[in-house]
Amino acid sequence: MNDYLITTTAFNGTVDVIAVEAANISKIASRFHNLSQMSSIMLAKTMTASILMSSFKKNDKENLTLEVNGDGKFGKIVSIVNSKLDVRAYIENTNVELCKHLNVGNKGYIKVIKDMGLKEPYVGLTNLVTGNIDEDIMYYYNFSQQILSYLVIEEVLDNDGNIERIGGILIQVMPGVSSGTIDYLKQNINKFKLFKNLLSKGYTLEEIIIYILGKENLKFKDKRKCQYKCNCSREKMKEGFISLGKKEILKIMKEDKKASLECHFCGKKYIFKYDELKNIIKNI
Repeated sequence: MNDYLITTTAFNGTVDVIAVEAANISKIASRFHNLSQMSSIMLAKTMTASILMSSFKKNDKENLTLEVNGDGKFGKIVSIVNSKLDVRAYIENTNVELCKHLNVGNKGYIKVIKDMGLKEPYVGLTNLVTGNIDEDIMYYYNFSQQILSYLVIEEVLDNDGNIERIGGILIQVMPGVSSGTIDYLKQNINKFKLFKNLLSKGYTLEEIIIYILGKENLKFKDKRKCQYKCNCSREKMKEGFISLGKKEILKIMKEDKKASLECHFCGKKYIFKYDELKNIIKNI
């Protein structure tokens, strides 16, 4: 099954529904970073959340960065999505062993950076409340953004403990929604508890949304492919290397005679030899 994001409106446009399937993205990220089972699931949840949050792109210059940093075993997790729904991500601790509670910790923060191609990006920041990715992002929307939201992210594992399917649904209530619609959503909210079960049975995202909200209430708008794709390049690595400053580069030249840089997001290595470093120094 291909990874994709689908956007839907419900109840005459007063409710937005966004859903994403991200199993292939998760498998590629796990392979790039050589992740343990727990680290793979946590990174997959973060990537799924970031895609859901970045669905309303208006131009090709927009990017969304989701950063989750808690005091648990996983460390900092970063996922970046562009307007084409290309996602790249990394997790600080790649080898978390089996644990009873899959959360990022009780203390820490969620940071959302929206770069819309303007002079300054928008930055939103909230403290972790539960340590569960979907619950804390729901808190971010409800209390920091004042957008009534419900979010669920679930994974289905195969017999070897690898991700077979992972998906998420985000429902957001728009201004002007009727009290009757609110009551309907509350009455059907328990259906979200079946999301994992429906994924495991092979239901598509569209079928799950229809099951939860009712076909007569929905208007499917857009379906877009999403994929794991890193945008690193030798030139970008060079720019980052220059930011270290002349003193640090000279130190590297003296001690190592070359610089070896590795991309956080895909693991690709870039080697800058001694003569290249000399030219970089000249141009600083």
